[in-house]
Amino acid sequence: MRMKRSFLLIACLLLAACGGRATPAPAPSTSTPAPNPTVSPTASIPLAILVLPADMPQKDKDSYQKIVYDLVQANGMRWQVLNTLTPADLALVGPALKVVIALPPDPGLAALARP
Repeated sequence: MRMKRSFLLIACLLLAACGGRATPAPAPSTSTPAPNPTVSPTASIPLAILVLPADMPQKDKDSYQKIVYDLVQANGMRWQVLNTLTPADLALVGPALKVVIALPPDPGLAALARP
């Protein structure tokens, strides 16, 4: 039970730190027509990854997934649940990855951390 509370606290802190949104400034009024906007690529939606051990009891997995789901949805993020995290996984998600939540045992995150 203590581990669940610690996890919840860490997850809340991480997601709250990512939740800040800037409000756009109002457009200045002009008498000349505004130029047509240029098409730019849509900014990717931030991603959170939850890494759960494969041998974790399903009841616990469901509990952690619900907690993370509620937090990422509240912060406008998308998420994935994985059993391991590999360099190939990181290459696929790219810069959209903002938060990784991993439960013990360590799935090798130290080896994936960038210097």
